[in-house]
Amino acid sequence: MRILLATAVAIAPLLVASQAAADVVISTSRTTPIRTSTATGTGPDNIEISSSGSIVLTTGPAVTIDSSNNLVISAGGAISMTNADSGATGVLVGPGLTTNIRVDGSISLADSITEYPDTDTDGDLDGPWATGSDRYGIRVQAGGDMTGNLIIGQAGTVAVEGNNSYGVSIESNLVGRLDNFGLIRILGDNSIGLRTLGTVTGPVNLLGTINARGANSSAVLIGNDVDGRLTLQGSIDASGYRYTTRGSDEFIAKLEAEDMLQGGPAVLVTGNVTGGVVVDRPPTEADANNADEDGDGIPDANETTGNINSYGSAAAIQVGSTTDSITLGVAGTGTNAYGFINRGTVTGQGVYDGIAANAIVFGGNPGQAVVIDGGVRNEGTIASLAYDANATAVRFGEGSSTPTFFNNGAITAGMSSDVAATGTSIQIDAGANLPSINNDGTLLASTGGGVADVYGIRDLSGTLTSITNTGSIQAVASANDDGDPITSQRVAIDVSANTTGVTYIQDGIASTPTSADPDTDGDGVTDSNEPITIGDVRFGSGADVLDVRNGYIDGDISFGAGADVLNISGGGLVRGAISNTDGDLAVNISDGVLETRQTTVLDVSSLNIGADGNLIVTIDPAANNASGGMNVSGTATLADGAGLGVRFNSLLDGPARFDLINAGTLNAGAVNMDSFQENSPYLYVVEGGIDAANNTIYADVRQRTTDEAGLISVEASMYDAFYSSLSRDADMRAAFLAQLG
Repeated sequence: MRILLATAVAIAPLLVASQAAADVVISTSRTTPIRTSTATGTGPDNIEISSSGSIVLTTGPAVTIDSSNNLVISAGGAISMTNADSGATGVLVGPGLTTNIRVDGSISLADSITEYPDTDTDGDLDGPWATGSDRYGIRVQAGGDMTGNLIIGQAGTVAVEGNNSYGVSIESNLVGRLDNFGLIRILGDNSIGLRTLGTVTGPVNLLGTINARGANSSAVLIGNDVDGRLTLQGSIDASGYRYTTRGSDEFIAKLEAEDMLQGGPAVLVTGNVTGGVVVDRPPTEADANNADEDGDGIPDANETTGNINSYGSAAAIQVGSTTDSITLGVAGTGTNAYGFINRGTVTGQGVYDGIAANAIVFGGNPGQAVVIDGGVRNEGTIASLAYDANATAVRFGEGSSTPTFFNNGAITAGMSSDVAATGTSIQIDAGANLPSINNDGTLLASTGGGVADVYGIRDLSGTLTSITNTGSIQAVASANDDGDPITSQRVAIDVSANTTGVTYIQDGIASTPTSADPDTDGDGVTDSNEPITIGDVRFGSGADVLDVRNGYIDGDISFGAGADVLNISGGGLVRGAISNTDGDLAVNISDGVLETRQTTVLDVSSLNIGADGNLIVTIDPAANNASGGMNVSGTATLADGAGLGVRFNSLLDGPARFDLINAGTLNAGAVNMDSFQENSPYLYVVEGGIDAANNTIYADVRQRTTDEAGLISVEASMYDAFYSSLSRDADMRAAFLAQLG
């Protein structure tokens, strides 16, 4: 039997006989509050606000759950508190009760602001986000566990306006599950859309929309433990900004301080989460008869893709507590055997000039640890975007620790900056611990303006010892609109803080070529799967290994001190200035090309060039014919067919001989002498030779004659003038010196 409260008058006689089985249904507009303990007029009962029902008040709790009974707000049903008093609450749950709450209708607590004015008529809105304070959409009081589930359905809405206010606030332990499939919205400073302060013993599934606007306001705070998985699979964002899209310079100039307030993190996790944190997406359908193919307890039809955004300097997702050490347990097995997984989109956007951007931050609170079991896995998109300020996509702060980071998605730190700033895709702070990174996706740090520094991977902790790249790691910069010289540091990998040794392996994944994706170099890896590293690589003082098995590296490489090794195989290409502080570097080029760009002699301990290996040395005639050849303290071995060549940074004034290799012991087979010319500029005739008595391999270089160049008489008469003009045009000179053969 269901009892309808068609008016505010209780129909007591009907309740006496069937009180235990009845639900009290509010089916019209009610203007007085109601309690579960006296819902029938004489005793406790469940309460339903039906599709035609509502409770309309301005003060006090509209519904108080003070007995072990349930509350349902059906689609179309509403709790409406317009111009609500400070301290007003939509649903108040007392401590220590057994109750289930489901909201498919709406709970709305509005302040006295009906619209934001343009007081100074400058074209942007004015005034505070909200008036009044301490309002709650749903509040579960502390003092005893709530046993049951709290679910906001797909049609459900909880909207609260007020400072120091909350959409949903769970202040006790929740013995059950917490699900949001609908909308939670909070407007006001120092406010939170959804927060938990006690332990949740079941999973927390946030698949709907949660947004927060106001200074220091957050969309989600998980303030205590979750004994299950925290799933973020909806649209969640936070900001203190009036406008979250960057307008024109003219519009930005009109904005006032109140328009650019800094919000809090969109999602803040300060408790243990035994089932890990997952920013998820729906599974790919493989079985039409299985409604939950990923086995996460959520029907696949209800699942969306997580999209977490912070507009301002606060992180989109921040994990860590200022008072306690916390642990994220693994989310499952296989590809779920990680404590933190992103399969959606996580973005931190500074939006305005001088505001740093942060997407994901782990730890960073002195004295408190963040342990991420299993590692961190990214299959989606993580991005930080800033103007004239730092941008960090993923930061492992002090106290954070995890065994590995796996990426097969996209991680980007982007800046537009005319001032000194730093953009970093993955940063490991001093005091953090991350020993291994495996990249099978894209790591990109990029800046426009040519001034800011960019890093793909930057380890300040010295704990990173293993990096494997089968994807793309790039640190790139572009000039400003005036075309001024680029002064940015562009560093793909910086592990210079390490003192024990780092191994960096770059390898390709075998793939089948197609007409759309051929294997141009025939190495078994299609062009789109060729791994690349663009930017400098900086090692520390340990025994480091750079093992390039496929693809190319374009950037300067500093090996520091220690017994270091450079291996090139699988047709790999390494191009850049090589440095080593102690001469203890073994260079092995079995199959591929090492094109050294330094113009000073490189001291190495040994050199091996295989039959399919090539060593290209850079020469700078303008600097007293400086040569970036190798001085080998031990043995230099060149197999039959090994190739050599030269590059030039400046023009040759006359015939000259350049030493490419000087060795303590030289074992040279039938070196491919044709390779000297094939690997050198066509502008010059390059002939190689071996001085066995002095354990030296050299190159004799002279300018190509007009006859050798095949020029006709008119072209020949202009040749000397043309050659001289190249010294005055850097771009033209570089183009001609780059033509090989």
